[in-house]
Amino acid sequence: METVDEDLQKGRHLAASGNHLLKQGQSRKALTAFRQAAALLPDNAEVLLRLGIAHAQLEEHEAAIAAFERALALDLSSPTLFFALGSSLHARQRYAEASQYIVRAIELAPQRPHYHFRLGIVYKSEGDFARARQAFGATLNLNPNHVEALYLHSDLLARRDSLDAAENGFKRLLELQPEYSGVRMGLGDVYLKRGHLEQAIEALHQAIIQEPRNIDAHRLLAAAYERAGRSAEAEAELEKCRALNEVEEYYKQGNLFIQRRKWKAAIAFLTRAIAADSTFVDAYLSLAKIHLQQEDVGAAITLLHQVVTRVPQHPEGHYLLGLAQLQNGDAEAAHQSFTAVLQLDPNSALAFHGLGRALYARRRLDEAARAFEQVVRRDPEHRDAYYFLGLVQRAQQHPDAAIESLRECLAIDPTFADAYRALGLVLVQQESLDAAQKAFTKAVELNPGDTQSQEQLAQLK
Repeated sequence: METVDEDLQKGRHLAASGNHLLKQGQSRKALTAFRQAAALLPDNAEVLLRLGIAHAQLEEHEAAIAAFERALALDLSSPTLFFALGSSLHARQRYAEASQYIVRAIELAPQRPHYHFRLGIVYKSEGDFARARQAFGATLNLNPNHVEALYLHSDLLARRDSLDAAENGFKRLLELQPEYSGVRMGLGDVYLKRGHLEQAIEALHQAIIQEPRNIDAHRLLAAAYERAGRSAEAEAELEKCRALNEVEEYYKQGNLFIQRRKWKAAIAFLTRAIAADSTFVDAYLSLAKIHLQQEDVGAAITLLHQVVTRVPQHPEGHYLLGLAQLQNGDAEAAHQSFTAVLQLDPNSALAFHGLGRALYARRRLDEAARAFEQVVRRDPEHRDAYYFLGLVQRAQQHPDAAIESLRECLAIDPTFADAYRALGLVLVQQESLDAAQKAFTKAVELNPGDTQSQEQLAQLK
C-alpha cells in the first residue's frame, strides 16, 4: 500500500511538473515528465491528455493520437480531449475522423468558437464547402470579430454567389484588419460579379499594391478592365500575368532543385527568375540561402543587401544578412542587422540569438548574456542559446552559472559534442576533474575528431 501511495504521489508531482513545463513552452521536457507520470498513473485520463498535447506541440501527431485514444478509453466526458484528438487527426489528413471528434467536442462545449473554427477548417480541407461555411458562421455567432473565420466565411459566400452577405463580410473585415491578406481581392471579385466595375477596379488596384505578385488579382483586374471596355489596360494586365507566371515557374523550379539538393540547377533557375523580375525578393532570399549553405558568403551578402534595400521592413532579410555577416567575421555589421530585426519584431528569439552571438564575438559579455537570456525566456528549448550562454558565463568567470546553462543545453540535446567539451573545460576550472574527464570522454565518443577534448583527456590521465 505504501508503494502504491508513493507512486501516486510521484506521478502527481511529475504531472504537475509537466503542466508547468508546458506553460513555459518547454514541450520536450514536459513530454519526459508526462511519460514518467503516465507510467505511474496509467489510468489517469488527464495525464494521458497532457502527454498527447506535448506530443502534438512537437508535431508528433501519431504518438499524440495514441495517447488521446488511451485517454478516451478512460473518459468520454472531456471536450478538450475530443478536440485535441480531432486536431491531431486533422494534422495527419484523416479528415473524416477528425470532423467526427470535433463535432463531439462541440456537442459537449458548444460555446467555444475555436472548436467551430477548426471544424470549418477540417470541412474545407475535405472540400465540403457547405458545412465549412456553416461552421465558420457558427464561429462568428460566438465571436463576430474572428478575422480568419470572417474572411473564410465571406469567401465561401462569394463562391455560392451570396454576394450581399459576402460583400458585407469583406467590408467588415476591412474595418477590423485593413491589411488582412486577400480581403481586397475578395471584395474586388464580389464587385466584379455584381457588375460594379469601377469599384472592382479600385479594390483590385489596392489588392495589387498590397500583394504585387498576386497573379489572381491581376487576372481579375484584367477581366474588370475588359468588361469596362478598357481593352488596352486589360491586355497590359494579362501580359503582367504571363510575365509573373513565367517568373513563378523559374522560382518553383529553383526551389524544387533546392529540395533535391541540386544546387547548380537551383542557382540557374533562381538567377533566371531575378533576371526576369529584379524586384522578386523571395528569389533573392532563396538564392542567398543556397550561397550560405555553399559557404559563398560574399555572394549571399550581396543578395541580402538587395533584399533589405528593396524592402527595408523585411525581418528575414535582415536576419539572414546578420548570419552571413557573422559567418564573414563582421560582428559589428551583424550586430546592426540583428538590431534591425528586433526593431521590426521585438520578440524574435532568433534575432536575440544572433545579437548575442555578435556581442559575444565583440567581447561585450554582459550584453551578450542578456541577449541569450532573452532567447531562453522566449524559447526555453533553444539548445544553442544555452550553449552560448554557457560560453559567455565561462568568459565572465561565472563557472557555476556556466555549468548550469551547459547542462540545460545537454538536457535538450544529449548528443551535442561541443557542449560536453565546453562543460569539461568549466569543470577543469572548478577542479572537478572526474566529472571533467567524463565530459571530455563523452565529447570524443560523439565526435572522434575533437582534438581539443582528446588533449584535455591526455592531460587529465
